[in-house]
Amino acid sequence: RVDMLGGAVALMACLNGTTSCVPECDRRRAGCARGSDRAEFSGAPSLSNAYTRALAGPAAYMLPVSGLNNSHLGTAKQALNRVDLALPTWAFEVLPFVLGLPAHVVGVGHEVHGSESSAEAAGVPAELIAALRHHNKLDAELFRHAELLFWQRVKRQALKAQSELAASLQIGRASCRER
Repeated sequence: RVDMLGGAVALMACLNGTTSCVPECDRRRAGCARGSDRAEFSGAPSLSNAYTRALAGPAAYMLPVSGLNNSHLGTAKQALNRVDLALPTWAFEVLPFVLGLPAHVVGVGHEVHGSESSAEAAGVPAELIAALRHHNKLDAELFRHAELLFWQRVKRQALKAQSELAASLQIGRASCRER
């Protein structure tokens, strides 16, 4: 995807502010119709905190690369707090449990391949990886918040299951005593 976005040098220039991201789109929005590859995979939204931008709303989505701040992150967290379930991709196999489905329902397995960074494996320069990590700190924080919400849901579901099991055991014991 680095080549598709103009190469590492162009991306670094965009991230460090020496040039605007995809200038032809910045000058002539008509040339970047919504849904086109050019609009979707170029500029600030694809390089800087895409999830925070998406959850913070349209105005935040179109801000420049360094335009987001903790206020936008707060708005994104509030939006995430309103969803029924924040499910990290690594947790697909526990989906039936967190939804309260019967134990015989099996979740979809998900296997993580490779290292933490596929960019490193793809030969993306370390300087660009560092710049992208810097410009996506809010998304990293948003992900940590999503994981926290997920674990809170798991705990609530575990307490519910434990309570149901205890009630079931009491009914079973009472029925044994009656015999």
